[in-house]
Amino acid sequence: MMENKNYDVICIMFSNIVPGKTTREQEVLQQMYTAAKETGAKVIAITPTTKEFVAYGHVTYANNEKLVQWVLNQNISDYVVNAYKTTRKKNFFDKEGLLLNVEGHEIVARQVLQALNAVDPVIDAAAIE
Repeated sequence: MMENKNYDVICIMFSNIVPGKTTREQEVLQQMYTAAKETGAKVIAITPTTKEFVAYGHVTYANNEKLVQWVLNQNISDYVVNAYKTTRKKNFFDKEGLLLNVEGHEIVARQVLQALNAVDPVIDAAAIE
């Protein structure tokens, strides 16, 4: 069990798996969410952003709609940021559509700030503008 000495809110975004591992993404996420909740912190889940399983370097991205729907439907998080829904346009990605560019990151970051404000309203509203 983890102790919560520093964090009131924990944000979790899961975007890839290492090839050759047998653990399913949902199992890893479930463990991460459970460990975060055991600290007593509120949990914000951020869905994956890309659309399909794609290989990039040594990592296989597991960002598909099935995983996104699992994140949206699980009941552990206090709030879910649907990054998949808002970053599906190709212009939000670099390197053949695999990695979020600056604009895509900004969109997700803005959603995370809104989520933080929703679960723990200590964020200055001006930071979300």
